[in-house]
Amino acid sequence: MKKMFRPLFLFALLTSSLLFQHRTFAQVVYDNNEDEDNIVVRLKTGTGSYSFGLFQERSTSTTTNRTHTVYLPLAGKTSSIDNRDFSYYKERTNLPQITSGTSPDGENYLEFNLYLDVLGSDTYLNVGISTESSPTSFEVIGSIDYPSYGDGARTIAVDLKDICDYDTDLFDCSKFEFSDNPSDDEEISLFFFLEDGNVSNGTAVNKEDYSGVIYRLRMSNRVYTTIPRLNELTKGDSQLVATVDGFEMDNDFDSWFVRTDSSTCTDSATNQTLLSLGIDSSSLRDLENRTIDGIVRINELTNGTCYSIRLFQCDKYGFCSYSTEQVSGTPEEIQALLEKQSCFFFTAGFGGEHYVVTFFQKWRDEVLSQSWWGQQFIDWYYRSAPQITPYILDKPWLQNVIKVIGYVLYGLIRYAELIMSLAVVVFLIGLTIVQSRKFKY
Repeated sequence: MKKMFRPLFLFALLTSSLLFQHRTFAQVVYDNNEDEDNIVVRLKTGTGSYSFGLFQERSTSTTTNRTHTVYLPLAGKTSSIDNRDFSYYKERTNLPQITSGTSPDGENYLEFNLYLDVLGSDTYLNVGISTESSPTSFEVIGSIDYPSYGDGARTIAVDLKDICDYDTDLFDCSKFEFSDNPSDDEEISLFFFLEDGNVSNGTAVNKEDYSGVIYRLRMSNRVYTTIPRLNELTKGDSQLVATVDGFEMDNDFDSWFVRTDSSTCTDSATNQTLLSLGIDSSSLRDLENRTIDGIVRINELTNGTCYSIRLFQCDKYGFCSYSTEQVSGTPEEIQALLEKQSCFFFTAGFGGEHYVVTFFQKWRDEVLSQSWWGQQFIDWYYRSAPQITPYILDKPWLQNVIKVIGYVLYGLIRYAELIMSLAVVVFLIGLTIVQSRKFKY
């Protein structure tokens, strides 16, 4: 069922002085403070009592009508799990609920920060909607008359109920029903543009005909049940390095987040939710790490201080996994690690404890030291390495070279028998081919 876009919840507030030079035609653009911390879209719930600064991906395009992407979390549950327990938003218990296929009237709305050039006394701000992934055409769902009081930055509020109720054939909110098993995600695009005169609801407009802004609104009420595992925590200089197993990170995932607690130094085998730990994003640090190699580095720690570590995988909607087990570790200064490890080059290259370093320590003790040549090499190494190591530590590019050498030698030595076997097989196959050709001729 189509409804008029509610003017009560589509409003504009003059929030700042002029931000751009005067233009010669009516248009709407982003309130384009390029500061990445500037929230351009905010979710308000409980008639505005609760506020969520939504995760956003700003377009780097310089073309007209470029698209920003915004991630909107919705409450969802299974028979035993409520996804709000996994949200890193402080006001997570107030995430919007979709019931009976819609949002409660006036309860949940999105605020968009826009900059309007309003010319003339009959200028209307129009909003179009599309469910296409890369839309060029939009269907107008509402408009509001603006007086000609000049340019300005304004906050435009769109009621979630208006989106849900406009046309269920165009976009059906019932797929996010709170009482059902959660959906994955869906998306719509909203196109804000100015026009002299009112554009009727249902009118199809082409984005190329207007200077406006597009918000790609992605929505999800997903629930995660997979538990990431923290298999090992090794120490480095001002850092701890975690070896983890998690679930595959797709494009909706932001990164690994960590909770570090220096007030305790204990391990715990339990995996917990953010709610059960009583923490939100203010207690988490974004590691900006979407690694798929199982290595997560936790930097900027204080050497000599013991930390209890829990890791979470969080997506762009603010939903996180269960935590890993809690594991404790103490970062150490690199010089102390060098003396303890007695494996100078690779410890300097990898910046601390590492399985490659451990492998070469064992190989030194069990293989090299058993021969006269090996003992001579070890003696030379420990006479020379302490003088060379400071130079490695001072050159990040050289540390990377040492890492590559370490990985290559590790593979060659550890899998020497397999490599030799493959070489013999290739040799025999080649010899057979040569012999068969000789016999043929």
